[in-house]
Amino acid sequence: MADGTRGLGIGRRLIEHVYAAAKSAGCSRVHWLTHETNTDAMQLYDRIAEKSGFVQYRKLF
Repeated sequence: MADGTRGLGIGRRLIEHVYAAAKSAGCSRVHWLTHETNTDAMQLYDRIAEKSGFVQYRKLF
């Protein structure tokens, strides 16, 4: 999000909307990725979700 919109609760509301849509659709979970340097977003994610414990690896060609 743009710096001017951080802290307004927009990210939380968006994620909660996804949670509700997923639950309504019968999904058992929601997951997403974020970059390890995205510490501002991770502060929110740590409050509203659980870390899976997995680390993603990939090789680009």
